[in-house]
Order: sequence, then structure tokens, then C-alpha cells
Amino acid sequence: MIHQNSKEAFAALINSGDLGRQEAKVLRYIYENAGLTRHEISRGVNLPLSSVCGRVSSLKDRNVVHEKGIKNKRSTLYFGADPEAQDLDEIKAAEVVEKLIGRVRSLVAKFPNLEKIATL
Repeated sequence: MIHQNSKEAFAALINSGDLGRQEAKVLRYIYENAGLTRHEISRGVNLPLSSVCGRVSSLKDRNVVHEKGIKNKRSTLYFGADPEAQDLDEIKAAEVVEKLIGRVRSLVAKFPNLEKIATL
């Protein structure tokens, strides 16, 4: 089932004029047939596999489609940003913050007078 916000996002993207003819064709096919491989998309839109791969790469770079799952040893494609990637970004950000906190603590430990200076 496609949610209304997905329909609106798809329509806005198709109507924006930001996509080339082949990109729009590939995106529409992915949107209407979620979970297909690049080979299946190639057959479905009657474009060479190399063209489909290029258009999919461009759409992935724009965070418009994402890969999820495997079918016949090939990744399957879906419309929309990858929700797992967003979670990974949050995890990475938390890891960076933890490292920074650790570095600040080690600096404070090396220079005990910093606390006195900071409170002045």
C-alpha cells in the first residue's frame, strides 16, 4: 500500500521537471512495481540495462530510491529514502559526539586548572 505522502512526493518529483525522460520512466516503474531488480526494470521499461543502472544510480544519489532486499542474488529497489540509512546517520552522529566528549574529558584531565579558568 502506498501512503498519501508517498503519492504526493512522487507526483511533485515527476512534475518538477528535475528528472530526465529516462529517469522519470525508471522512477515511475520503480514506484509502481516496488521490489524489482535492475534487470526486471530494464525489461519493463524497454531500456538497456546500462541505461537503467545509470538512472538508478542518479536516483539513489538524490535519495529518491533505495535498495532493500535480494532477489535472485540481485538487490531490489524501492521508491523513497532509505529509512535504515537515516538510522545509521543518527548512530554515526551519536558516535562522533561520544568521541568528542571523550576527548574533552581527556583534555580536562590533562589540565586540571581548566575547570577553574572556565568558571571565572
